[in-house]
Amino acid sequence: QIDFVSDVPESLFAVPMPQGSRSALSATRKQTIGLADTKRIAPFPAVVPEYLPSGFILEQISWVEQTPAGFLHFLYSDGLRVISLFEESAESVHPASMALQESRAGGADKIYSMHDGGLTILHRHWGPTHTTLVGDLQSGEMIRMMSSLKPADGA
Repeated sequence: QIDFVSDVPESLFAVPMPQGSRSALSATRKQTIGLADTKRIAPFPAVVPEYLPSGFILEQISWVEQTPAGFLHFLYSDGLRVISLFEESAESVHPASMALQESRAGGADKIYSMHDGGLTILHRHWGPTHTTLVGDLQSGEMIRMMSSLKPADGA
């Protein structure tokens, strides 16, 4: 026997939290910002991919404040899977000594790849912006997306 309920209470899937306790889960997402806002907020130029895997769209852009500097989080989704693109100042993760060492090696733009279970994690220094791309997709699709980064219009 199946009973269909037309009005579902908002608290049906909420986890009760005793007063004074703190959740290990992240807080509700902040309001999305636009590409034009990234220029005003971020102390580095935002970049966006020209290529997205089939079915993926940009769902949200967030600025996350973190000491000593914040970072941008671009969230792409196809409705079932997500890809996160994190951007921050290259200076905070790419010291001048490392930049000098890479310039001696020809200064070629490189994408660094890691795998954690089913996740593909890519890192790239794109001028003054350091990017990290995380997703549960074929690494070829992720590399193609990371390779297509260009300065954001309106940013």
